[in-house]
Amino acid sequence: MADKISIRLFVTSPLANGAAVELGQEQAHYLKNVMRLGEGDAVALFNGSDGEFRARIDSFGKRAASLVVEEQLRAQTGEPDLWLVFAPIKRARIDYLVEKATELGASALVPVITRHTHVERLNLDRLRAHAVEALVVDDGETIAAMRLLWTRMKQLVAGAMCKGAIGFSPFGMDETGYWNYPLGAARLDDGTLDAFALNYRLFGQLVHVWPTLALTGKTWGVAEPTDPAAKHEQVIDLGKYKVTVSFGRPQFAFDPPKGNDYPSGGAVIAQLGPDEYLVTALHARVQIDLADPKPGDLLQLVHVEEGHYDDKGQWVFDRRWNGDSTDYGLNFASTPTLLRVKLATIR
Repeated sequence: MADKISIRLFVTSPLANGAAVELGQEQAHYLKNVMRLGEGDAVALFNGSDGEFRARIDSFGKRAASLVVEEQLRAQTGEPDLWLVFAPIKRARIDYLVEKATELGASALVPVITRHTHVERLNLDRLRAHAVEALVVDDGETIAAMRLLWTRMKQLVAGAMCKGAIGFSPFGMDETGYWNYPLGAARLDDGTLDAFALNYRLFGQLVHVWPTLALTGKTWGVAEPTDPAAKHEQVIDLGKYKVTVSFGRPQFAFDPPKGNDYPSGGAVIAQLGPDEYLVTALHARVQIDLADPKPGDLLQLVHVEEGHYDDKGQWVFDRRWNGDSTDYGLNFASTPTLLRVKLATIR
């Protein structure tokens, strides 16, 4: 007879039959000293991606515990991509908001700073803990992501536009001369406005095209990382292809990326058809490779067309990039540029 399991834990480890899972001090203490479980007792584990599994306690250490995964109790189910965008409020109320939004199935919690917001800092670890607790109690499976979208415009563009968004609008400054320093720019001048205008010039010509592309779900985007561990690179998984976006490189050299003087780069990709993509970026190099090539397989750029969309949403060819333009990847500077890239695999 199967064990009756009353305890569920969220873990970050991959889950599969026979896998070993290590728990940290807090969860080990909870199992041993709070719930009075011992070696051989069963618990349920979930990580938000692999489903829910029965696991058995193998041993307790001084500040840890080891579990062995036995079998899957239920498969991971799809969740709606539902975002809750809210202005931060007082601690007790925001804890309640996170708890209930998670229970109702929100896949992303997006705090935004508005003109009358008084809360300037959020403890994301604490809010995530509340989300996890709500899932454990509510039998939920997906951890809501705490996304901070107000930090840089490029992150909003590259992040939101690849997740089904059909547009974006900045906040925190307006024609009255108001802007939300120190949360935003220190000055409301031409340089600040140009940073926003550049994104609008890039996406303005896509107004008749992007909503359709967004509906397909075949859109991807990355922003220039600020974590030194990323080494000024981001990778996009297109399935058959792998795209490496790097920042701060000479356009005609293979020198390692050093990052831009200010993290201002980003890239967005949309699939137009089989092996054909719309590619655009700012202050970045886009390198496309086969994700899992077989021996002898080579990637070929069949054509790289630079162009634009007219006011009816029709592609207008401007020029073709030759080998000199593509030998070192697709390099994008500060001029908004759209490319249609056709790929093929040859031997």
